[in-house]
Amino acid sequence: MSAQAPAPALSRLSNLRPSAITEASRHVDWTYMPGDPLLGPAPNYTHYKEVGESAARAIYGSLLLANVDAPRTVLDFGSGGGRATRWLRALFPEAAIEAADPRPESLQFVADQFGVSTWQSSFEIQELAAPRTYDLIWSGSVLTHLPEYDAQALLAKFMSWLEPNGVCVVTTHGRRMIQNMQERRLQYIARDLEPAFMDQLADKGYAWVPYKGKSVGTSPVTVRKGRSLGVSATTVPWLTETLKTLDARVVTISEHAWDKHQDVVAFQAPGPR
Repeated sequence: MSAQAPAPALSRLSNLRPSAITEASRHVDWTYMPGDPLLGPAPNYTHYKEVGESAARAIYGSLLLANVDAPRTVLDFGSGGGRATRWLRALFPEAAIEAADPRPESLQFVADQFGVSTWQSSFEIQELAAPRTYDLIWSGSVLTHLPEYDAQALLAKFMSWLEPNGVCVVTTHGRRMIQNMQERRLQYIARDLEPAFMDQLADKGYAWVPYKGKSVGTSPVTVRKGRSLGVSATTVPWLTETLKTLDARVVTISEHAWDKHQDVVAFQAPGPR
């Protein structure tokens, strides 16, 4: 009986390794940005860490499902003070990582602390231009603030910024948000706006209500007159139809997979088969 040829070596992500997140956690830099709004007025460091780890699990799991190798180029879009950036650095120490955010103080912190390149983004979606393309894009809780036309435009931007076979992982509000709202666990919008919000969601699959006089982080974010930020929710059919128009492969849509709250949506750019 002839000897079998040795099996080809597995790439870093070709084999499911449940220990990957645990291993990365040993190398996460837990230095916090002073005044990071995501820590809250009474800083909740435990929850901050849990949300970051949940993002890491969503990202790593999406890459495994997409059947790709470890990313060489990574973008954290909407990085803030690095809640997910620090995990990306620990998970992919050899990758070229970039962070984009509207707030200069956030960019300065993540550049100094985590050794990532940065560029300033904005909420003028049509004007966004990334300096390169990426194997992996993560964007946590950005689409959750945008009206439908900006959400569609941003997803299109992300697709255009992906390398062939590149993967983008974003989060959205879905059925868990609606459940929280209806059961009065969390208040997302003014109570009197909830009926119209629900009607939008049922009619279009996308609902959005603007904030009033909202600033983001510790410095104001300029939003063009007539445009605004707010709170949005999406349905799974809206997501799949939107991604279909972009010729994206839907890798996964996992409900309330990020921090047991927001939905995780991963999609992939076309590439060699």
